[in-house]
Amino acid sequence: MQTQCSKCIHYQNDIEGLQQELHRLRTSNIRSQGQLEKRYKEKLNSLSLELSLLKDLSKEYDRYKIDSENYTREMNAVLIEAKSKLEILQNKLGTLEYENSKLTRRCSELEDILFILEEQRKSNVNTFLSDPLSYSNNNPIPENSNYNRFNNELYTEDSIENSLQLKHKKKIGLLNLDTSSDTSTIDSPK
Repeated sequence: MQTQCSKCIHYQNDIEGLQQELHRLRTSNIRSQGQLEKRYKEKLNSLSLELSLLKDLSKEYDRYKIDSENYTREMNAVLIEAKSKLEILQNKLGTLEYENSKLTRRCSELEDILFILEEQRKSNVNTFLSDPLSYSNNNPIPENSNYNRFNNELYTEDSIENSLQLKHKKKIGLLNLDTSSDTSTIDSPK
């Protein structure tokens, strides 16, 4: 009977040891579970924060994308308008170059005429100074002209020079009138 009691005591000790081990494991498990829950909550909070940041970044990207599309549309409209204005300016430049070439030719012609008139004037002055009577007989002054003032003036070189300059200016004025009428009908290039 004693051996049975000693066995019972031995079993009782084993049971108590196992109960203590079980209690220790439960306590350890509870601690581990608490630590796991804490880590899980921390990770969950971290992931929630990252998700919130990603959502903000996504919204910002969407706004940027919309702004970029609007800017691209505006820039395309500006470029189209600038291109059309450039074409208009190129057409105007072509027209102006054409008109400029016509005016340059006309100016060259007028310079040639002016040179001829100047040579003719010098020749007339020299002829008049060398033989005033012969010049007057060969070149009568019309009654209605501004040259009637010669009738009462001395035939000095200065008065003749002034009169010829006046005549020259009138001719140039008439030529300028012809030039202005020509330039008003300038055709544009085709």
